[in-house]
Amino acid sequence: MNKIFLWASLFAFFYANAQNTNDSLTHFRMEMAKSYIHAEGANKQPSKAMELFAQCADEGNAEAMNAMGVIYNNGLAGKKDSLKALQWFTMAANAGYANAWYNLGTIYRESMEFNTAFLCYSKAAEMGEAHGIFFKGYMLYKGLGCTQNYKQAAALFAHGAVQDKANSMYYYGLCFRNGYGVAVNKDSAKFWLARSVERGHNLALEELLEKLPENAEIAGILASKIKAAQAVLPNKGVPNKYRKVNHQATITEVGGIYKGYLLKYDWSGQHVVEANKLEVALEPHNDSLNGLWIEDDSIRQPIHALFTPESIMFKEFKYSKISHYSSKRLESTIFQSATLQLTNSDSGLYLSGNIQAFTPRSKEPQRPLFLALVKTGKVNRDIPFSAIPLRTYPNPFNSSINMDFEIKEACEVSTKLYTVEGKQVYYNSAGVLSPGSYTLPIQTQQIAAGYYKLVLRCGNIFYKANVMKY
Repeated sequence: MNKIFLWASLFAFFYANAQNTNDSLTHFRMEMAKSYIHAEGANKQPSKAMELFAQCADEGNAEAMNAMGVIYNNGLAGKKDSLKALQWFTMAANAGYANAWYNLGTIYRESMEFNTAFLCYSKAAEMGEAHGIFFKGYMLYKGLGCTQNYKQAAALFAHGAVQDKANSMYYYGLCFRNGYGVAVNKDSAKFWLARSVERGHNLALEELLEKLPENAEIAGILASKIKAAQAVLPNKGVPNKYRKVNHQATITEVGGIYKGYLLKYDWSGQHVVEANKLEVALEPHNDSLNGLWIEDDSIRQPIHALFTPESIMFKEFKYSKISHYSSKRLESTIFQSATLQLTNSDSGLYLSGNIQAFTPRSKEPQRPLFLALVKTGKVNRDIPFSAIPLRTYPNPFNSSINMDFEIKEACEVSTKLYTVEGKQVYYNSAGVLSPGSYTLPIQTQQIAAGYYKLVLRCGNIFYKANVMKY
């Protein structure tokens, strides 16, 4: 018995030392690989790092599997290979490596597979992975791949904020500023936004500089716009809370000119955060709609859409504008589809509906949009929908300014100047002009120095230029 015990003890000793030797070798390879990846200049050798990570991954090291995914996903050792990155991240995740679940979530989110992304972020969050915790909150905040829930999002942001994570601090500050998932608290909002700024978060600084939050108390100009929008549709057709509209219209019915408002809601659809004047001209042609979109007299975008029984599908409908979260830059918007509902009553024909749009920069859906329009007339087929090139010079100007433009079909042309407050200070009618190129001078000796909006009207289409007099 003593001999058997002795041999068993010796075997256990040598086996443990062999295991320790293997573990030490794997650890050495991992550290060498990391040094090759993070080195500067000639010492940076991603290919050698890849060889070492591959050896460790073959030995079952989950961290090395994840590192292989990072190398392929970022093209660190050559050409980027998203498929191999996905395979390595999946292996690492199944081997229990939390950060791999986060990496999988990011790949799926950037591919707009939001349901799968949310599941991956949730798995990373369950394992305590910091990035996974933030992005699970981010998805809940916007309702991407899950049921939108500010309260759950705020709790996850709070977790990251106390761990000194800048992104979590920023969104936690937004929650306090807007009352999203927590009670409005200006001091807490300022505290967390300022902490985020200290860690280099530029969006947090922009938010601190904004006088009002996105979800400000309904007052002033926004309140009057919402009230005007609600007056457009009969029977309180414009909701304070976002509602979905079933597609109930035929292509022949929707033709015409409409005026009203475009309302934007917060991510929950519970609060109107923006309301813009809108004029839309729609002209049916077989199974297509052509026309013009005029938003706040500043955005003019031709409409080309395919009309189906379920919705209308926009073709290349894209424009840029400034919003609350992009006050320092233009944010691009692409319209994808819309569901429209026509309501015929004794007082007129009304068009309401939902617009599905997304932001190409983030590859994510935008906040919910709702149309509230009333038909005001028929489309004049003699007026082209294409944009009219408009050039003004000199700008800035003194006593006069010239406006160059071209029209392809006859229409009545007039020009107006407005102050930044919206007061009209100049009007001139050029009458009906034939097709051709024109230069119209505007004499401005009686107008004070300042900034103005110059508006050209050609029939039912408006075009604008911002000008300055010195």
